[in-house]
Amino acid sequence: MKLRTSLRSLSALSLVVALASCSNESAVLRLNVDENFSTTATTTMHMAMDITQGAEGQQMESDMEFELGLTGKAKSEAGNQVLVMSFENMRTEMTMDTMHVVYDTRDGATELSEDAMAMAALRGVRMEIEFSDRGDALQLLNKDEFADKVLDNLDQPDSMKVMMRGVIAQQFNIEQVQSQIGIYNLGFPEEAVTKGSTWTTENAQGGQLPLLIKTTYTVVGVSDSEVVLDVTGEIMVDPSAGPMASMMEMSGTQTGSMTVDRATGWIKTQEGSLTVDGSVNMPGAPQGGMTLKMQADYTTESSGM
Repeated sequence: MKLRTSLRSLSALSLVVALASCSNESAVLRLNVDENFSTTATTTMHMAMDITQGAEGQQMESDMEFELGLTGKAKSEAGNQVLVMSFENMRTEMTMDTMHVVYDTRDGATELSEDAMAMAALRGVRMEIEFSDRGDALQLLNKDEFADKVLDNLDQPDSMKVMMRGVIAQQFNIEQVQSQIGIYNLGFPEEAVTKGSTWTTENAQGGQLPLLIKTTYTVVGVSDSEVVLDVTGEIMVDPSAGPMASMMEMSGTQTGSMTVDRATGWIKTQEGSLTVDGSVNMPGAPQGGMTLKMQADYTTESSGM
Protein backbone atom coordinates (compact mmCIF):
# COMPACT_ATOMS: atom_id res chain seq x y z
CA MET A 1 0.00 0.00 0.00
CA LYS A 2 2.81 2.36 0.92
CA LEU A 3 4.52 1.59 -2.41
CA ARG A 4 1.34 2.40 -4.38
CA THR A 5 0.88 5.63 -2.44
CA SER A 6 4.48 6.58 -3.07
CA LEU A 7 4.14 5.85 -6.79
CA ARG A 8 0.96 7.92 -7.02
CA SER A 9 2.67 10.80 -5.21
CA LEU A 10 5.67 10.51 -7.53
CA SER A 11 3.40 10.60 -10.62
CA ALA A 12 1.54 13.63 -9.33
CA LEU A 13 4.84 15.36 -8.55
CA SER A 14 6.15 14.59 -12.04
CA LEU A 15 3.00 16.09 -13.57
CA VAL A 16 3.36 19.26 -11.51
CA VAL A 17 7.01 19.59 -12.50
CA ALA A 18 6.15 19.06 -16.18
CA LEU A 19 3.40 21.66 -16.10
CA ALA A 20 5.62 24.13 -14.32
CA SER A 21 8.37 23.54 -16.85
CA CYS A 22 5.93 24.12 -19.72
CA SER A 23 4.55 27.34 -18.24
CA ASN A 24 8.06 28.69 -17.67
CA GLU A 25 9.36 27.86 -21.14
CA SER A 26 11.49 30.68 -22.52
CA ALA A 27 12.34 31.86 -26.02
CA VAL A 28 14.94 34.19 -27.48
CA LEU A 29 13.13 36.16 -30.20
CA ARG A 30 15.28 37.05 -33.20
CA LEU A 31 14.54 37.76 -36.85
CA ASN A 32 16.16 34.93 -38.82
CA VAL A 33 15.19 34.99 -42.50
CA ASP A 34 17.47 33.63 -45.23
CA GLU A 35 17.24 32.58 -48.87
CA ASN A 36 14.87 29.74 -47.91
CA PHE A 37 12.32 32.03 -46.26
CA SER A 38 9.15 32.71 -48.25
CA THR A 39 5.61 33.65 -47.25
CA THR A 40 2.62 35.73 -48.32
CA ALA A 41 1.15 38.11 -45.76
CA THR A 42 -2.49 39.02 -46.34
CA THR A 43 -3.76 42.11 -44.53
CA THR A 44 -7.34 43.34 -44.32
CA MET A 45 -8.41 46.64 -42.79
CA HIS A 46 -11.71 48.42 -42.22
CA MET A 47 -11.55 52.11 -41.35
CA ALA A 48 -14.21 54.68 -40.51
CA MET A 49 -13.47 58.38 -40.15
CA ASP A 50 -15.50 61.46 -39.22
CA ILE A 51 -14.04 64.81 -40.29
CA THR A 52 -15.60 68.09 -39.15
CA GLN A 53 -14.62 71.60 -40.24
CA GLY A 54 -16.79 74.33 -38.84
CA ALA A 55 -20.42 73.40 -39.32
CA GLU A 56 -19.69 70.92 -42.09
CA GLY A 57 -18.89 67.26 -41.60
CA GLN A 58 -17.80 64.37 -43.78
CA GLN A 59 -17.84 60.63 -43.15
CA MET A 60 -15.41 58.30 -44.87
CA GLU A 61 -15.48 54.51 -44.78
CA SER A 62 -12.97 52.25 -46.46
CA ASP A 63 -12.09 48.58 -46.79
CA MET A 64 -8.67 47.45 -47.92
CA GLU A 65 -7.03 44.10 -48.58
CA PHE A 66 -3.57 43.46 -49.95
CA GLU A 67 -1.16 40.57 -50.33
CA LEU A 68 2.49 41.19 -49.63
CA GLY A 69 4.94 38.61 -50.93
CA LEU A 70 8.05 38.19 -48.75
CA THR A 71 11.27 36.34 -49.53
CA GLY A 72 14.56 36.29 -47.66
CA LYS A 73 17.98 37.14 -49.08
CA ALA A 74 21.57 36.75 -47.97
CA LYS A 75 22.60 39.07 -45.18
CA SER A 76 23.60 42.63 -45.99
CA GLU A 77 27.19 43.88 -45.93
CA ALA A 78 26.57 44.98 -42.36
CA GLY A 79 25.43 41.47 -41.42
CA ASN A 80 21.74 42.39 -41.10
CA GLN A 81 18.67 40.54 -42.34
CA VAL A 82 17.26 41.45 -45.78
CA LEU A 83 13.65 40.88 -46.83
CA VAL A 84 12.30 41.43 -50.33
CA MET A 85 8.68 42.59 -50.21
CA SER A 86 6.42 42.98 -53.23
CA PHE A 87 2.81 44.09 -53.52
CA GLU A 88 0.79 41.41 -55.26
CA ASN A 89 -3.03 41.43 -55.28
CA MET A 90 -4.74 44.40 -53.68
CA ARG A 91 -8.22 45.77 -53.33
CA THR A 92 -9.55 49.02 -51.90
CA GLU A 93 -13.06 50.42 -51.70
CA MET A 94 -13.75 53.84 -50.23
CA THR A 95 -16.92 55.88 -49.81
CA MET A 96 -17.00 59.55 -48.82
CA ASP A 97 -20.29 61.39 -49.21
CA THR A 98 -21.16 60.98 -52.91
CA MET A 99 -17.69 59.73 -53.94
CA HIS A 100 -17.13 56.00 -54.39
CA VAL A 101 -13.71 54.56 -55.24
CA VAL A 102 -12.94 50.94 -56.17
CA TYR A 103 -9.66 49.37 -57.22
CA ASP A 104 -9.15 45.60 -57.52
CA THR A 105 -6.23 43.95 -59.29
CA ARG A 106 -7.98 40.58 -59.46
CA ASP A 107 -11.06 41.47 -61.48
CA GLY A 108 -10.10 44.76 -63.07
CA ALA A 109 -12.74 46.75 -61.17
CA THR A 110 -11.52 50.31 -61.12
CA GLU A 111 -12.90 53.80 -60.66
CA LEU A 112 -9.60 55.61 -60.46
CA SER A 113 -9.25 58.53 -58.09
CA GLU A 114 -5.98 59.83 -56.66
CA ASP A 115 -6.21 57.27 -53.83
CA ALA A 116 -6.85 54.38 -56.22
CA MET A 117 -4.01 55.53 -58.47
CA ALA A 118 -1.69 55.50 -55.45
CA MET A 119 -2.67 51.87 -54.79
CA ALA A 120 -2.22 50.94 -58.44
CA ALA A 121 1.24 52.51 -58.46
CA LEU A 122 2.47 49.99 -55.86
CA ARG A 123 1.46 46.81 -57.68
CA GLY A 124 4.49 44.68 -58.48
CA VAL A 125 6.88 47.09 -56.76
CA ARG A 126 9.81 45.39 -54.99
CA MET A 127 11.18 46.73 -51.73
CA GLU A 128 14.43 45.38 -50.33
CA ILE A 129 14.36 46.25 -46.65
CA GLU A 130 17.23 45.78 -44.23
CA PHE A 131 16.24 44.63 -40.73
CA SER A 132 18.19 44.16 -37.54
CA ASP A 133 17.91 40.73 -35.93
CA ARG A 134 15.80 42.41 -33.22
CA GLY A 135 13.07 43.02 -35.83
CA ASP A 136 13.68 46.73 -36.49
CA ALA A 137 13.51 48.07 -40.06
CA LEU A 138 16.70 50.00 -40.86
CA GLN A 139 16.56 51.19 -44.44
CA LEU A 140 15.13 50.72 -47.94
CA LEU A 141 18.03 49.33 -49.96
CA ASN A 142 16.64 49.73 -53.51
CA LYS A 143 15.20 53.25 -53.30
CA ASP A 144 16.05 54.13 -56.94
CA GLU A 145 14.54 50.92 -58.33
CA PHE A 146 11.47 51.52 -56.17
CA ALA A 147 10.99 55.05 -57.51
CA ASP A 148 11.45 53.94 -61.14
CA LYS A 149 8.84 51.18 -60.85
CA VAL A 150 6.28 53.47 -59.20
CA LEU A 151 6.70 56.01 -62.01
CA ASP A 152 6.34 53.29 -64.66
CA ASN A 153 3.08 52.18 -63.03
CA LEU A 154 1.79 55.77 -63.00
CA ASP A 155 2.54 56.07 -66.72
CA GLN A 156 3.77 59.65 -66.45
CA PRO A 157 5.50 61.49 -69.33
CA ASP A 158 9.29 61.61 -69.23
CA SER A 159 9.22 65.34 -68.53
CA MET A 160 7.39 64.67 -65.26
CA LYS A 161 9.36 61.58 -64.26
CA VAL A 162 12.60 63.44 -63.53
CA MET A 163 10.95 65.73 -61.00
CA MET A 164 8.68 63.06 -59.48
CA ARG A 165 11.51 60.56 -59.16
CA GLY A 166 13.46 62.91 -56.92
CA VAL A 167 10.42 63.59 -54.76
CA ILE A 168 9.65 59.86 -54.33
CA ALA A 169 13.26 58.94 -53.55
CA GLN A 170 13.53 61.74 -50.99
CA GLN A 171 10.18 61.45 -49.24
CA PHE A 172 9.60 57.69 -49.24
CA ASN A 173 11.90 56.93 -46.31
CA ILE A 174 11.78 53.81 -44.17
CA GLU A 175 9.16 55.34 -41.85
CA GLN A 176 6.91 55.96 -44.86
CA VAL A 177 7.42 52.39 -46.04
CA GLN A 178 6.46 51.04 -42.63
CA SER A 179 3.32 53.17 -42.32
CA GLN A 180 2.21 52.21 -45.85
CA ILE A 181 2.50 48.46 -45.38
CA GLY A 182 1.81 48.22 -41.64
CA ILE A 183 5.11 46.66 -40.58
CA TYR A 184 6.56 48.24 -37.46
CA ASN A 185 9.70 47.84 -35.40
CA LEU A 186 9.25 44.90 -33.03
CA GLY A 187 12.27 45.68 -30.87
CA PHE A 188 12.73 42.13 -29.56
CA PRO A 189 14.37 42.12 -26.10
CA GLU A 190 18.00 41.17 -25.72
CA GLU A 191 17.15 38.54 -23.11
CA ALA A 192 14.93 35.46 -23.42
CA VAL A 193 11.21 36.01 -22.81
CA THR A 194 8.78 33.91 -20.79
CA LYS A 195 5.08 34.18 -20.01
CA GLY A 196 4.52 37.63 -18.50
CA SER A 197 7.56 39.30 -20.11
CA THR A 198 6.91 42.79 -21.52
CA TRP A 199 8.74 45.34 -23.67
CA THR A 200 7.81 48.64 -25.33
CA THR A 201 8.66 50.11 -28.73
CA GLU A 202 8.09 53.48 -30.41
CA ASN A 203 7.17 53.86 -34.09
CA ALA A 204 6.88 57.21 -35.84
CA GLN A 205 4.22 57.52 -38.53
CA GLY A 206 5.13 59.86 -41.36
CA GLY A 207 2.71 61.54 -43.72
CA GLN A 208 0.00 64.14 -43.25
CA LEU A 209 -0.67 63.09 -39.65
CA PRO A 210 2.73 62.69 -37.95
CA LEU A 211 1.83 60.37 -35.10
CA LEU A 212 3.90 58.37 -32.63
CA ILE A 213 2.73 54.92 -31.50
CA LYS A 214 4.11 53.51 -28.25
CA THR A 215 3.39 49.77 -28.26
CA THR A 216 3.71 47.39 -25.32
CA TYR A 217 4.04 43.66 -26.01
CA THR A 218 3.22 41.15 -23.28
CA VAL A 219 4.00 37.44 -23.64
CA VAL A 220 0.89 35.37 -22.91
CA GLY A 221 2.16 32.00 -24.17
CA VAL A 222 5.32 30.21 -25.33
CA SER A 223 5.37 26.89 -27.19
CA ASP A 224 7.97 24.96 -29.17
CA SER A 225 6.97 26.73 -32.40
CA GLU A 226 5.56 30.16 -31.52
CA VAL A 227 5.23 32.99 -29.04
CA VAL A 228 1.82 34.61 -28.47
CA LEU A 229 1.74 38.31 -27.56
CA ASP A 230 -0.88 40.69 -26.20
CA VAL A 231 -0.51 44.12 -27.83
CA THR A 232 -1.54 47.48 -26.37
CA GLY A 233 -0.57 50.90 -27.62
CA GLU A 234 -0.79 54.62 -26.97
CA ILE A 235 -1.10 56.99 -29.94
CA MET A 236 0.01 60.63 -29.73
CA VAL A 237 1.42 63.49 -31.79
CA ASP A 238 5.06 62.92 -32.72
CA PRO A 239 6.90 65.73 -30.90
CA SER A 240 9.75 65.54 -33.43
CA ALA A 241 7.41 66.39 -36.34
CA GLY A 242 8.41 70.05 -36.32
CA PRO A 243 5.91 72.91 -36.76
CA MET A 244 3.10 70.51 -37.70
CA ALA A 245 3.18 68.99 -34.21
CA SER A 246 2.29 72.32 -32.58
CA MET A 247 -0.87 72.54 -34.73
CA MET A 248 -2.20 69.13 -33.71
CA GLU A 249 -3.89 67.59 -30.71
CA MET A 250 -4.21 63.85 -31.19
CA SER A 251 -4.57 60.87 -28.87
CA GLY A 252 -5.67 57.28 -29.23
CA THR A 253 -5.29 53.67 -28.21
CA GLN A 254 -4.43 50.37 -29.85
CA THR A 255 -5.30 46.84 -28.71
CA GLY A 256 -4.72 43.44 -30.27
CA SER A 257 -2.75 40.21 -30.33
CA MET A 258 0.13 38.73 -32.32
CA THR A 259 1.69 35.31 -32.90
CA VAL A 260 5.42 35.18 -33.72
CA ASP A 261 7.12 32.18 -35.33
CA ARG A 262 10.05 31.13 -33.14
CA ALA A 263 12.18 29.77 -35.98
CA THR A 264 12.12 32.91 -38.15
CA GLY A 265 10.94 35.67 -35.80
CA TRP A 266 8.32 36.68 -38.37
CA ILE A 267 4.68 37.49 -37.58
CA LYS A 268 2.38 34.54 -38.31
CA THR A 269 -0.87 36.27 -37.40
CA GLN A 270 -1.99 39.53 -35.89
CA GLU A 271 -5.28 41.28 -35.28
CA GLY A 272 -6.36 44.41 -33.50
CA SER A 273 -8.08 47.76 -33.53
CA LEU A 274 -7.16 51.38 -32.96
CA THR A 275 -8.99 54.62 -32.30
CA VAL A 276 -7.77 58.20 -32.72
CA ASP A 277 -9.43 61.50 -31.74
CA GLY A 278 -8.03 64.94 -32.30
CA SER A 279 -7.92 68.25 -34.09
CA VAL A 280 -5.71 70.18 -36.49
CA ASN A 281 -5.61 73.97 -36.15
CA MET A 282 -3.58 75.56 -38.93
CA PRO A 283 -2.95 79.32 -38.83
CA GLY A 284 -5.43 81.17 -41.03
CA ALA A 285 -7.66 78.10 -41.47
CA PRO A 286 -11.35 79.05 -41.75
CA GLN A 287 -13.99 77.99 -39.26
CA GLY A 288 -11.57 77.07 -36.47
CA GLY A 289 -9.64 74.22 -38.08
CA MET A 290 -10.57 70.54 -38.34
CA THR A 291 -11.54 67.79 -35.92
CA LEU A 292 -11.00 64.10 -36.62
CA LYS A 293 -12.31 60.82 -35.25
CA MET A 294 -10.95 57.55 -36.66
CA GLN A 295 -11.55 53.89 -35.86
CA ALA A 296 -9.85 50.98 -37.64
CA ASP A 297 -9.81 47.17 -37.36
CA TYR A 298 -7.13 45.02 -39.01
CA THR A 299 -5.96 41.42 -39.43
CA THR A 300 -2.79 39.94 -40.96
CA GLU A 301 -2.06 36.29 -41.70
CA SER A 302 1.14 34.87 -43.19
CA SER A 303 0.68 31.67 -45.21
CA GLY A 304 3.18 28.97 -46.10
CA MET A 305 5.22 29.24 -42.89
